[in-house]
Amino acid sequence: MDKNNSKIIMPVYNGEKYLVQSIESILNQTYRNFEFIIINDGSDDKSLNIVNRYKETDERIIVVSRDNKGLIYSLNEGIDLAKGEYIARMDCDDISMPDRLEKQIRFLQSNIEYGLIGTWYIQIDKDNNEIQEYYFPKRNEEIKAFFAVANVLAHGSIMARKELLSKNKYGAGNYNLIEDFDLWVRIAAETKIAILGEFLYKYRWYSDNFSNQKFSAMRNEMSELTQDYWENNFSSIKYYLNFIFDSKYNKTRCDGEKKFIFNYSYGFVKRAIFSRKYIFAISIYLRILKCDKFKLKKLLRLIQVFFISLLPTKLADRYNLRKLF
Repeated sequence: MDKNNSKIIMPVYNGEKYLVQSIESILNQTYRNFEFIIINDGSDDKSLNIVNRYKETDERIIVVSRDNKGLIYSLNEGIDLAKGEYIARMDCDDISMPDRLEKQIRFLQSNIEYGLIGTWYIQIDKDNNEIQEYYFPKRNEEIKAFFAVANVLAHGSIMARKELLSKNKYGAGNYNLIEDFDLWVRIAAETKIAILGEFLYKYRWYSDNFSNQKFSAMRNEMSELTQDYWENNFSSIKYYLNFIFDSKYNKTRCDGEKKFIFNYSYGFVKRAIFSRKYIFAISIYLRILKCDKFKLKKLLRLIQVFFISLLPTKLADRYNLRKLF
């Protein structure tokens, strides 16, 4: 692996509480030859002092400090500064496992048709307690199918080829609160995407992450983007579903991955119902039942979705009935 062939970008805004853990999780990677671009986005806490202290002892760290310009600006600034072949993301309150970078670089070097890769992750709380494991679909076709119902790439866990990110900047679409998912959807049209089936990242979730108002706005953007993706890629999604319900491959999935895959697959049924493609919805539901046990609660929810789909669109939208599901 060539020296400094990869760059890690980490914007920081008032991240002093968990910043030491995040920085050290990168500096202690088994893959050593990288540059770590840390952008202090106008923090008014001790973040800059912490970053500069590490910069004094590790020449791989590059510090940019200026007034606050927001996450999207900072991410694009980091991409422009990065000169390596690969760019990895890191959030200032999360933790990367020691072999994360090594395994992602090895994958991209061995699979030139892939331009973006993520990992499974573990959700942790403010005290580093592990809350939940997230088993995302690993294969390109499955990932692109699930974009119609959810963002299955943890932002801080990704690594991408520099050329892709240079051509497809954050914020170029119409979604400013889910800038990462918007970017994955645009990149998906140009390259294959994979997710490593290993827990190489820990994502921190705590009450200070988002206000209720911001979370609601993010959910609205997510609903709009997934619906647009469904409508614009419907033919491809129908084809990709064959990979999700491949009985031979499903035998190789671990229990956690099976649970995730089939729970989230109900999202395709809901999308089909709301699109009034009822026969297609039934066919997906029957394919789920072949792979997973019958769940009465899921069926009752789908019946509710069906009746909502019969309402005039304006009435359903007026009361946000579609977004309840």
